[in-house]
Amino acid sequence: MKNSNEISFLRWWLLKNDYLHEITFFFISKRNGSNKRFYPLYKEYNGVRIVYLSSLNIKYFDLILLKIFKILIYISKQKIQKYKTFHSFNPQEKFKVEKIVLHIDDPEYSNSERIKLENWESYYTKIRSQLLLICTNSLSKKYYEKLLHNTAVHVVEQGFHKINQVDNSRLSTKFICAYSSAYIHYNKDKHGQHSTWGASVLIDEVIPGVYDANKSIDFIIIGSVGKNARKALKRYRNVYFSGQVGAERNIELLSQCSIGLYTRKFDHNRSVLKIFTYIGAGLPIVTFDLNDTDIVKSQDIGYSVKTTEEFIEKILLLHSSPQQLNMFRERIIQIRPEYTWENLAIKLEEIVNTKTF
Repeated sequence: MKNSNEISFLRWWLLKNDYLHEITFFFISKRNGSNKRFYPLYKEYNGVRIVYLSSLNIKYFDLILLKIFKILIYISKQKIQKYKTFHSFNPQEKFKVEKIVLHIDDPEYSNSERIKLENWESYYTKIRSQLLLICTNSLSKKYYEKLLHNTAVHVVEQGFHKINQVDNSRLSTKFICAYSSAYIHYNKDKHGQHSTWGASVLIDEVIPGVYDANKSIDFIIIGSVGKNARKALKRYRNVYFSGQVGAERNIELLSQCSIGLYTRKFDHNRSVLKIFTYIGAGLPIVTFDLNDTDIVKSQDIGYSVKTTEEFIEKILLLHSSPQQLNMFRERIIQIRPEYTWENLAIKLEEIVNTKTF
């Protein structure tokens, strides 16, 4: 459902007077998953003007149109600066506004990121803007607070799309492990060695281990599966593919499963949107013990493990213990309202509209 404050770039350009005092911009891709955190969060934010440019489902068109979009925003500087608050996702964007809200979803903790943020803070400090940085977890918050001295840093967690009803009806007849990712790549696939999209642990260790122990446990793979990944997984009769789906369909599919898997061992020191999508679908989670997945352990909504052997053991345990599975599910039902995009947008709006950050 569209936010009533959401308009196309052309409509906004022709808009002479706006009753809203906050503004943000979104590029909407038809081919790639874009703005997975920011767009749903702002669609629930009542006080902001959302200006968007939609792409077309044509190869390479995203790259061309995104460049054009950046130019359009730049030449709209005077119009943007009539607003009190500018919501940004890029520290290199600079406008003369009273309040600037910068979101960082995936911190790099790199030297280049540090320099960009220091320059960002220096620019807005000189023009005496109020500075607010939004991140997704307390670890990132501590890092940015040490780095930035004139910027208020707040946490607005990751969220999930609500569905009308969480459907766990298949739990009584079938045990299904879900793995959801934008890309599931392996070996020589394009993202096979990527720390986020590489699925070697899932394909080489977890699925074979579970298959050898109990062939009645199924796996559903949600996302774009690489050629090598698909070839490697086809040997297992208990693995099914849904293909790449939208955010709403993703959570609907997940809600029909038993547990969600996070099989990455690399720690990015950030919050993972996938984990919160599993929470939204009502799924207990099995994951490796990382800062990225701290919510699983701290909220007691699944198992955080140290080794692949233990990972497989916990899947088998949940399969054989409906009571433990239901205990985790009941706990998720208790905590999940806090992480709906609607409630997170309310939290963000309260932070932004505080007189002093």
